[in-house]
Amino acid sequence: GAVRAIEARLPAVLAAHVGRHLPGSVGGGEWTLDIALRDADPALVRTVLDAPEWRAQREVRLDAVVVRAPQAVCREPALRHGIKRTLLLRVMPDAAEANVAAFERALLGMPRHIDAIRNWALTRTAPDLWPTPWTHVWEQEYRTVEGLEVDYMSHPYHWAFVDAFFDPEFPQCIVEPRLAHVYCACEASVLAGPA
Repeated sequence: GAVRAIEARLPAVLAAHVGRHLPGSVGGGEWTLDIALRDADPALVRTVLDAPEWRAQREVRLDAVVVRAPQAVCREPALRHGIKRTLLLRVMPDAAEANVAAFERALLGMPRHIDAIRNWALTRTAPDLWPTPWTHVWEQEYRTVEGLEVDYMSHPYHWAFVDAFFDPEFPQCIVEPRLAHVYCACEASVLAGPA
């Protein structure tokens, strides 16, 4: 109800999606809310995230992450009744930029090898628009939950080229251990943007 009220009151909200997290999600509460805004104006971001509609929902604790214009790649923009996964992570502050770039390339290489990833976006957060401890948002969409839990998580590319950035036993590790790995059902593609 709060989301619908905000959409009705603020025409700058282009689209919103709310999804209850499925079993297997960790570190991110119970819900994911994706809101697409007309632009990344700091005043607009604050108006949406400080909306009285949130304060009226006493049980809601908002952990907001803002990104500027995520560059989603959609090989299935018309995806229906799929799964939306969001990974929030923090790269260690002392990580060399070359290592961060290698990490980002490894993540973006996954869809070439894992066909179950239908749509995706990797974005650095914008803490200047809204404070957050997270540095990156890695989003994907799948046709089925098995696409994420089996095809993605068990794929050799994941273990050979991505996992070392997360594993403190490897010298390539640059991602802090705390992360939010959450996923929910979506009626239509969120990453494809407003219809």
